[in-house]
Amino acid sequence: MVPPRDGIEASESLLEVGRGVLHGVRRAGVRRLVVLGGAGILVDVSRWRHVRSVNVESVLWLSQAFTPGMAERGFGRLILITSDTVWMPPDPVLLPYITSKAAQLGMMRVLARTLGPSGISVTAVAPGLTDTPGSRTVNSDEQFEAVVAQQALARRLVREDTAAAVTFLASDDAAAMTGQVLCVDGGLVMR
Repeated sequence: MVPPRDGIEASESLLEVGRGVLHGVRRAGVRRLVVLGGAGILVDVSRWRHVRSVNVESVLWLSQAFTPGMAERGFGRLILITSDTVWMPPDPVLLPYITSKAAQLGMMRVLARTLGPSGISVTAVAPGLTDTPGSRTVNSDEQFEAVVAQQALARRLVREDTAAAVTFLASDDAAAMTGQVLCVDGGLVMR
């Protein structure tokens, strides 16, 4: 199946050539808002589609691109970065993001069962609110501290916390893990 152009562009925006680091930095413009029920939750349709394209469709396109080589070698690791907000949504404004991260978990489980016989494990890391330059643009110090106050380990999470979990899942020490999520959130969700 050939991915639609916007799915390809989303995938291309995620792949930083040279480092193999996945990231996405794009913003969607407001085109149309939809009100859900009587709760007054406004959903920007173009944002909804953009977030779905970046967080869900790109996983599919990248998986389709990389898993054939992994299957030929009889070994591979797909590690998705999801979010602990799937289990503890902080704000309705994050509906598109949280829904897309939940969809990743469904994809992870299907891919784990499908690709396991080829020696490919599929796992995920679900970080909590992590102190990064990007998260500081949308979260105040007060918001960080409010989350830290709810965590069992009362400290700000840093990107090295997520990186350590990804490193573990990519290692031989995680050889028997597939279809699983590691929550790296200081004990906020405890799942």
